[in-house]
Amino acid sequence: MKALQFSDAQKAFVLKEGDEGVPVGLICRGGTSQATYFRKKKYASMLPPEMKKLKQLQDENARLKKIAADQRAATTAWSKLFAKPLVIAFNT
Repeated sequence: MKALQFSDAQKAFVLKEGDEGVPVGLICRGGTSQATYFRKKKYASMLPPEMKKLKQLQDENARLKKIAADQRAATTAWSKLFAKPLVIAFNT
């Protein structure tokens, strides 16, 4: 089943309805699951532009964390490689 794409304004409207006391069961009849509603509820006080900016910051943070993890892995690999003493055997 294809996921529905809601605009930021639609998301803000649904969250605002929840703040006004509309039962979650009625809110979620429009195509949003209750799990999604409760996961997104932390954004209820935000306006759509703020939601968009937060999403951009989260994406940037995820990208930077991936870069940092890749660098850490490379550093660990190099340190393990050069941690062993170098032994050179000569044929005499």
